[in-house]
Amino acid sequence: MTQCRHILTGGRSRRPTAARPRRVPRPAFTLAEMVVVIAVILVLAALVAPAVRAVWSQRNISTAENTIRGVLMTTRPRAMQTGLGGEAGLFFMVDADGVQRIYTMERDPLAQNVFNILAERDFALPAPMRVVPRYAVDADTTNPADDHVTFNAAELANNVFPGTTGPGLNEAQRHRNFFTMVFNHQGQLRVWREVLIRDGDADGNGRGDRTGLGVGDWEGHPEVTKYNPLTGAAADIVDANGSRKTELNLVTDAAGAAINLPSVDGLLVYDDALFLEFSEPGDRRDYLLRAGAPFYVSRLSGAVVKGPAGENQ
Repeated sequence: MTQCRHILTGGRSRRPTAARPRRVPRPAFTLAEMVVVIAVILVLAALVAPAVRAVWSQRNISTAENTIRGVLMTTRPRAMQTGLGGEAGLFFMVDADGVQRIYTMERDPLAQNVFNILAERDFALPAPMRVVPRYAVDADTTNPADDHVTFNAAELANNVFPGTTGPGLNEAQRHRNFFTMVFNHQGQLRVWREVLIRDGDADGNGRGDRTGLGVGDWEGHPEVTKYNPLTGAAADIVDANGSRKTELNLVTDAAGAAINLPSVDGLLVYDDALFLEFSEPGDRRDYLLRAGAPFYVSRLSGAVVKGPAGENQ
């Protein structure tokens, strides 16, 4: 009998199988544990996020600074090539997407203060980085030595071009992100130069072909507002022979007045998104003065100086 069982099992003896231990189910996370884990994650994110944002902002500032330095260093030689009486420069503006762009421009040889936007590549700063004229955010209200007025709270916060800042003021050009920098044929910076921007309108849609800003034919509108925030003086657009200029596609405001923009020497590079987070006017001004990265251009040599050391160049 034993031999038969051995044959039936293929020569292998069957042994009784040991009983397997029962698996004890692993308890799941309790609601309290999950809340603690989520809270820890949120705390860590809150601690890390500002540092990451600061690093990213600093990277964007460096990119914006390199862009500005590059276009300044190429614009001055262009001005020096224009010949006697010639001028060239840069036009800083914000497009419909909220990106600050920089356009090269050159003075119209037949007009005294009209600059043509050149049909070549323009430059963009990485959003939300922008630049603002340094003089506009001075802590004091006036600076008679430079014959200009620091922006008031409403003007500094103005985010619409052109804006409305009250009756009797030169409203159109008092926007923190719209201004120019102009060099003469000797390579010298023309500070407080009065500049009218001309941008062609080939399709006649009332918008500049390059900038997208509103432009108008100037026939029948002989007077233009010149940039003088102290007096608000006005004068005719005339050519070199004293004849009145007409049919110029000049950047205008909704009322049809040409917008005259200042030429400046100092800039602050800053994060506009952080700027807009401050609701109090004083806090906004303090942020620009504290966090803005300064750039200056020497009025005589045209050298680009980074940092506060260039303020008195």
